[in-house]
Amino acid sequence: MTVIEIIALIGAIIVPVKIIMLLKGQKFWFENVTEKYWGNAVTTTALSLLVVVVLLFFLLQELTIIQIWAGAIFGMALTSLALAPFSKWMLGVEKKWFTETNVLKTGWIALIVWIVLIVWVLYSLFL
Repeated sequence: MTVIEIIALIGAIIVPVKIIMLLKGQKFWFENVTEKYWGNAVTTTALSLLVVVVLLFFLLQELTIIQIWAGAIFGMALTSLALAPFSKWMLGVEKKWFTETNVLKTGWIALIVWIVLIVWVLYSLFL
C-alpha cells in the first residue's frame, strides 16, 4: 500500500466513525470530541500544524504541490457544501470574529502557511 493509500484509508475509517458517533448523538460527539479537541486553541493549532506538515511531507512523495493544491480546493468545496445549510449560524460566528478579534493577527500561523503554499503553487505553475 502506498502512503497516499494509507492516508486515504485512515480518512475512510475516521469519517464513518464520526458519522456513527453523530448518529449516536450530537451531544455525545460534541462533549467527547469537539469540545475537548477545540477547547484549547494552542493545542489545536499545534496538532493541526503537525498534521499539515506530516501530510504534506508524505503527499509530496507521490504528488506535486499543484496536485495537492487542487485536492485542497476540492476539500474546501466539500467543506463549503457541508456548511452551506448552516450559513445563518456561520454568518453570526463570522460577524463575531470580525468584530471582536483581528482575524489575521489571531490566525497568523495559518496565514503564513496559506501564503507559503500559494507562492509555491504560483511558482510551480509559472516558473
